Amino acid sequence: MGFRSEKESHLVGDNGGEDGDGRRRMVMGANVDGRRRSGGGVLDDTYFCNQCIRNSGVIIKKSINPLMAEAEAIESDQNVLQKHVAFFDRNNDGVIYPWETFQGFRAIGSGILLSSVAAIFINMGLSGKTRPGKKFPNLLFPIEIKNIHLAKHGSDSGVYDTHGRFVPSKFEEIFHKYAHTNSDALTSDELDKFIKGNREPKDYAGWIGGLSEWKILYFLGKDKDGLLKKETIRAVYDGSLFEKMAEEKINSSKKKHVDK
Repeated sequence: MGFRSEKESHLVGDNGGEDGDGRRRMVMGANVDGRRRSGGGVLDDTYFCNQCIRNSGVIIKKSINPLMAEAEAIESDQNVLQKHVAFFDRNNDGVIYPWETFQGFRAIGSGILLSSVAAIFINMGLSGKTRPGKKFPNLLFPIEIKNIHLAKHGSDSGVYDTHGRFVPSKFEEIFHKYAHTNSDALTSDELDKFIKGNREPKDYAGWIGGLSEWKILYFLGKDKDGLLKKETIRAVYDGSLFEKMAEEKINSSKKKHVDK
């Protein structure tokens, strides 16, 4: 059964159908454009139905195997890559400054050293790429979220396409190829093989970017058994993991305060 907002209801009939561009909006009986509301009443753009990923920033295409769907663009106000970084835009102005990156990392439980290093390298590395056409660098190193897809580095998994949209088949491919110990998680060794498998010849910047991102994620997101679970990786792609980690940190601090 599909879920859709009032705004989108005129695009798709109860039995699916096409929008003005003639594109199908029904996958496995589920309205791809639809969004459900989470427990807090906030629109949740990601919904899984019969293992079929639905997201306003997800790209889906007709395929014999829906899980390996390749890509037909489905427009949204904010693509998945933008959602991935939006948590660090602490004042919601569409721009991320180094101090906001620092605050974001601290909010999810990172130490001062890691947060400082991340803020420096992330903003210095991505700022110029997200500000095309600017002749001179901004010494405050702002990252413009609307252009974050321009900062996408090479030697990556391909789960984000060149427009910053989520590609389900590439996400599933990670686990088909590397998750041998547990089908829904990666061990430290499997993660290393995955990172190396993504490397393109002589793309040293991409190697460093990929290694840094995944090692930080493993450090922050692994479970007590040292596994980086599929649901954790999926959540980091759309940024929802950061919100969850920040909430858990707040709740943990409150509990410690009460226990005292």
